[in-house]
Amino acid sequence: MLTDTVSATPTTVTRRRSSKYPPTTREALTATLALYNQAVGHLQDPEGHPAPDLGLAQAGLPQGSISAISIAAPHPLYGPVLDFRIGERNPRQAPASGILILRGLSLFGGVPFIDTNKKGGREQHYVEVLAEGFTLQRLMAGAEVGQSVRLLGDHHDLTPWCLSVETDSPRAKRTRAGAIALALKLYDRNARDWGLSDLLSREEYEAFLRGAFRLFDAEHGRHLLRPVGLTAG
Repeated sequence: MLTDTVSATPTTVTRRRSSKYPPTTREALTATLALYNQAVGHLQDPEGHPAPDLGLAQAGLPQGSISAISIAAPHPLYGPVLDFRIGERNPRQAPASGILILRGLSLFGGVPFIDTNKKGGREQHYVEVLAEGFTLQRLMAGAEVGQSVRLLGDHHDLTPWCLSVETDSPRAKRTRAGAIALALKLYDRNARDWGLSDLLSREEYEAFLRGAFRLFDAEHGRHLLRPVGLTAG
């Protein structure tokens, strides 16, 4: 079982990983927003709004290092799952709301990458975005300072029912708030030059990022709950 215990300076932006990729396209941005809006509508009014079109998750690719997304077999209890690739690496699995977090944070740079390191002789692989320490599993789970996120299965499986938040890592510093702050810096740097600021203002982008995290919590937060106290046994 793997835990994300990488720490890094909160103000670091990974320019070296984003410079070799072309800017995000208008198609990628509009599809990501459409998927988010459809998911929110369905969550709030499932009878009045159909389930979101998961094909939107595949539009506008590649986006930075996100090379491919495909619809995987749904989980028999928990619903749709998507496969996604970072470059040529093997596919990982996440729900659509996890893909929204991944694509949303990297819309204006700070592209995802695979961090490989060894602890205790065991090789570990994490999908990270923006900068070292911002693992996708950590951002999906909403881990706070001092918490790590343990993978309960294979490191390719980032579905929320295979994550566990642990209070055991004083070196862990990265948070959702830090990710949003870095993503907004990248918006300021790139949105106008990339011809995207007319589609999404800075204020709207911040609202979208915060909403993507809330959407993930609303859909999947129950998987991260654990009994505590006298009833835990």
